[in-house]
Amino acid sequence: MNHHDELAKRISLVRRDLGNLLFHFTRKPEHDIEVIHGIEKTIMGGHASSVLHKILMEGKILGSSHWIRGRYKCVCFSESPITELAAVFSLAKIAADKNERPRYEPFGIAVTKEWLFSKGGRPVIYQPESEFELLHEEIRY
Repeated sequence: MNHHDELAKRISLVRRDLGNLLFHFTRKPEHDIEVIHGIEKTIMGGHASSVLHKILMEGKILGSSHWIRGRYKCVCFSESPITELAAVFSLAKIAADKNERPRYEPFGIAVTKEWLFSKGGRPVIYQPESEFELLHEEIRY
């Protein structure tokens, strides 16, 4: 085991906020979901579970450009451990109204960091638009 692997192993023993899995959760869509599988097309209700069904049947997640700059689309994943995410989703039970509920529901997929990175996934960088040019060229994704 090299020095980097050993350090990562020791860090994982004390950092409960980091995990090896990344989670993509779905939310209730604004309209019914159309699922295409082969030549069959099915219209499903507008539920977060329907979005997950579409992802599993079609084998892809559609990105959005809502929260990012430029012409690109992205798919968001959470690095939070599943135990912490369970606590977040429990807020739905105690929320006074829908505005206090989590944006996403507990329907989603998990992938390893290694797999996502091999597909081109990268960490998000939160910053004002005015600081984009300050980034090194390699991380202007």
